[in-house]
Amino acid sequence: MPAYKGKLSDAEIQAVAAHVKANRLRLLAHWAVRSADDAVLDPGVGDGAFLVEAALRLTRLGSPGSKCRLYGFDINPAAIAVTESNLRSLTGTESNISL
Repeated sequence: MPAYKGKLSDAEIQAVAAHVKANRLRLLAHWAVRSADDAVLDPGVGDGAFLVEAALRLTRLGSPGSKCRLYGFDINPAAIAVTESNLRSLTGTESNISL
């Protein structure tokens, strides 16, 4: 049994997990995206969390948000819709995402 069991509520555990996921994705985007001209491909976009971090990184490097070259694929049409919505609302960017 994990040491935190019984000490943290399920909501606290989920909050910590989300924070850790966001930090890992931010580090991965920082490592992978080196230039404002880079293109990013995510072959399984899910909720789009990695593409959001990549878009933010590209913008910080000087790429105009609407011109970020973001590409992704997913077999789930709902995941594509969520990703596109997250990108628009969180970064103001559009992407090239398909099934």
